[in-house]
Amino acid sequence: MSEGTSADETVDFLIVGAGIGGHHIGALLANRFGPKGKSVLIVEKSSKRGGRAHFIVRDGYTLAYGIHAIRYGKKSALAQSLREVDKHVEFLEPSGKSYIYNSTTVGKHIKPFVMFPTGVGGFLKSPLMGLRSALSFLVKIKRIKSDRYMDVSLRDYTENQLGWDDERRRKGLGEFLFLCAESMMVCPFEDRVSFGEMIEAFNENLKKKISVTYPKGGWKSIFDGFTEAIEENGGRFLQAECTAVNFSKGRAVSVTLKPPEGDECNITVNEAVIVTVPVQDLRSVLGARAAESVVSVDFLKRCEALKPTAGAVIDVALKSKITDHSGIIFLRRSNSFGQWYSNIEPAMAPEGCLLGTWFKPIPAADANDKSKNEIALDDMWKELIEAYPEIEDNLDFVRRFVAPMCDGAEVNIDQHRNRRPSCEEPIPGTSNVWLCGDSTSGHGAGGEIGHVSVRQLWDKLKNM
Repeated sequence: MSEGTSADETVDFLIVGAGIGGHHIGALLANRFGPKGKSVLIVEKSSKRGGRAHFIVRDGYTLAYGIHAIRYGKKSALAQSLREVDKHVEFLEPSGKSYIYNSTTVGKHIKPFVMFPTGVGGFLKSPLMGLRSALSFLVKIKRIKSDRYMDVSLRDYTENQLGWDDERRRKGLGEFLFLCAESMMVCPFEDRVSFGEMIEAFNENLKKKISVTYPKGGWKSIFDGFTEAIEENGGRFLQAECTAVNFSKGRAVSVTLKPPEGDECNITVNEAVIVTVPVQDLRSVLGARAAESVVSVDFLKRCEALKPTAGAVIDVALKSKITDHSGIIFLRRSNSFGQWYSNIEPAMAPEGCLLGTWFKPIPAADANDKSKNEIALDDMWKELIEAYPEIEDNLDFVRRFVAPMCDGAEVNIDQHRNRRPSCEEPIPGTSNVWLCGDSTSGHGAGGEIGHVSVRQLWDKLKNM
């Protein structure tokens, strides 16, 4: 990854993890403090940087680790940070609408693809709900106090406050809410997705008036921008595993690093240690001594108990463009969603070809159940072929896999933002060890949690 480090080195800010969170906070720190002579070191135990936002190139196609759309585009937390470090990335919006295939509201005898609303105009035009129902919903969500509903599931709200039965939940506004839970919250489990978090996400969408986007040049452009900001300001990357954080009176004074080859070494830390890996791995980062004597055991157990999102993924590479669809496409029967993202950014596929990815959220507990996973993947594939029959005659290759952790925390009633570990206060028991990433209390839903958590942490660190 980069040059090594010496056993007696001192750094000001040490960041654990070189995923998107580590790059993001690292760029902000280096940009602000590097010119003042303060050093930033990002350590990553893997030989490749990128974490769960990584990508690979296969036969000219750029494949991501599942669907990697960016919410709110130029108005996102990610875009704000890129501008602050003087790196320009263009965020491309889909040119077409989002659709539902096999909608439970509108039968196939009307049309196979039904428009899914992604803005106020879409609400008023979509056949999912009538004009009166759409307007009533838009007015209602503006008035709801989301904090009161963080502990309330979507099912509890619709059943106990709206009086809906199971049939009502499958149609119209009920179908729309389910699909929002599936795609926006990445938690299509009505009995546990947080309705309060959903309301926050709805209002954020309405305020920013931008839905999902894709970065021009793919995610490489984002990583390249942050990497340049880090290295231009004296920051460095190092391949090494953080095996312990060493404390004096609750303050981290050094970290123990183990490189792929050679002996462990201790690096003195002047300012702060920032952990960007999922909090489920916090105990191994801190080491046994800190876990036993500095940080609350109850806190560590709460971190380890956090349930991530998991998902079954199908990437489809085609030799020709069989559709111009560029918005999110929901496959209703298999409860999955995806996007032909090379229709947004053609550079993601060879000229004249097409690349898309489909994702089905699954319970994290099922991620290692091969039989259930194969059923989920087969169901997705069958419905995808049904929706786009031309796939079979134009298939270049297909990639199928299960991701045991897509987002670090499922946004449910037991682990909404108020119950996840804080990204705005040091880890309990410490004074200068911080967390950020999508398993922390960052506001938002899905991948946006991680980006927003960096901004929330940055507000605490930037005046150090």
